[in-house]
Amino acid sequence: MQLIQFYVDGRWRSLLAVMVCSLALQACSGGGDTDVATVNDNSNETGELALALTDAEGDFLSYLVDVTAITLTRSDGSSVETLPLSTSVDFAQYVDVSELLTLATVPAGVYTDIQLLIDYSNAEVVVQAENGDAIEAELVDSAGDPLTEFSVSIELHSGSDFRIAPGIPAQVTLDFDLDASNEITINGDTATVVVDPVLLADTDFENPKALRLRGLLNEVAVDEAIFSLDLRPFLHRSGRFGAVRVQVNDDTSYEINGEVYSAEQGLQQLETLAEDTPVVTMGEWDRSERRYSADTVYAGSSVSWSDADILRGVVVAREDNSLTIRGAVLSLQAGERRFAREITVSVSEDTTVTLHKNGLDEGSIADLSVGSKIVAMGEISEQNGFDASEGQVRVLRSNLTGRVVTVSPLSVDLQRLSGINQSRFDFSGTGTDASSDADPDNYEIDIASLPLAGLQSGDPVKLRGTVKAFGTAPDDYSAQTLWDVSAIDAQLIIHYDAEGGSNALTALSDSSITLDISASPYRHHIIQAGVLTDLSEQTATLQINAAAGRGLFALVQRGEVQMFREFADFSAALDQAVTAGQAIIKVTAHGSYNNQAMSLDTSRLQIRLSSE
Repeated sequence: MQLIQFYVDGRWRSLLAVMVCSLALQACSGGGDTDVATVNDNSNETGELALALTDAEGDFLSYLVDVTAITLTRSDGSSVETLPLSTSVDFAQYVDVSELLTLATVPAGVYTDIQLLIDYSNAEVVVQAENGDAIEAELVDSAGDPLTEFSVSIELHSGSDFRIAPGIPAQVTLDFDLDASNEITINGDTATVVVDPVLLADTDFENPKALRLRGLLNEVAVDEAIFSLDLRPFLHRSGRFGAVRVQVNDDTSYEINGEVYSAEQGLQQLETLAEDTPVVTMGEWDRSERRYSADTVYAGSSVSWSDADILRGVVVAREDNSLTIRGAVLSLQAGERRFAREITVSVSEDTTVTLHKNGLDEGSIADLSVGSKIVAMGEISEQNGFDASEGQVRVLRSNLTGRVVTVSPLSVDLQRLSGINQSRFDFSGTGTDASSDADPDNYEIDIASLPLAGLQSGDPVKLRGTVKAFGTAPDDYSAQTLWDVSAIDAQLIIHYDAEGGSNALTALSDSSITLDISASPYRHHIIQAGVLTDLSEQTATLQINAAAGRGLFALVQRGEVQMFREFADFSAALDQAVTAGQAIIKVTAHGSYNNQAMSLDTSRLQIRLSSE
């Protein structure tokens, strides 16, 4: 049996996932200095540790907290502090991406404990209601008390600990499950979030997200197709977080000072920039090659934290050159950060526009249409407006979810666009005339050459792409990616009260459990490709099967999580708990859902139990 236990010291309310992945990012000179990692050990041998932060998906528009300390403890009891400075992180912005926080040199050895210190004194949490309204939430613990600072100690037992040695980096992912850990209650225009943590530790490092690096330009080697950065993660403008080399290739796209470049031309342009020019990269870690490769590079004034106010949000309406933005996150030059439920952005023909599609393309303000997910650089006004008329706007790829109306041509009954409920959009002006404006009940998709085999009317669908230029619909949306919904993990959420939870389990074996759906008076849903299905309308019982191989299976109780890699061990512990009289309160899982068999195959399952 391989067991991991998570202990919460103090009060918890974090939406935190920490990916501790030693990426062997080929640290440059100056990277991982000893002032980056405070060492409490006499060992002379060291290894590299790359520490990144990410988050899981949920109905949060903003979740800003301060991570004030991250400490690792070795099996011999010695410890190392890996976080140079307290760091403000909005985890709601890290659903599709991770960000490298620090590249540190730490003492070699086996690490069995990770401690995190989180400060909620200045937390800003905004949730999205069913109708798309943005509501600032109050966060409380399970007793209903407000929280400030707390620490989390994560103990890694045999088989799940990680080793750091010269030339042998560790790979550990600590993943926070939002739906398993948080209960959102909305009453009119107020919201309360009760948080009870579920953290999972994945030592297999499978299916990593895209990784973002931010920093200041150090050196460029055009012949080697490499450049190096001094890291400045998140909102930091100073401090030493290590240095890292970035590999580029013929497919890398560049945006430098508002101009788009490709391949070698972009790297040559990067070489002309002054040292300490701000740079942001998006890319991935190649585990087999042990290197970080950049897909996209932004530099100079194209970097969001350069000399300008920054706005991130979604266009929900447009009239002439005025964009209405919902759920806007503002980062001001003075260091202040704000959240705006709604704000107006002004653009003009002098606004520089770039499109992030398969690569980077130059655009125009016509590309700023309803549904666009944007990053704007300009100046905030005192009248709750944002002036980007002489600034820059970047259009990002965004996700679309809904149900298929027709297959050929493809149209969908739109549910969410760029994460916003379709009811919040005003599609006026999106069409060539009023009769051609986008219709959310019949949202028309340009699929280019994407395959549609097997897609049928009524099927849930998830697309990734960009909306069409303003005033040009139909079509309404240009898709670059169409997910095979059958291959997309479904998310299971079942809530029980103490009475129903006592009767929730109807069958249990070394490879499966069966739950009584009718015993759940609360939520009992499958969510797949962003589409929600009420299980009570389909089945009385649901069988959950262990997928092939090892997984992440957790029992949660009173701030402590017991995590198992083998389902048989998890099943035995669950049987013991239920026999002892503990009720099942909440079940969450991710996996392959079979609607015909009414079953879910999963390698990731969490069950919350009542207190003894």
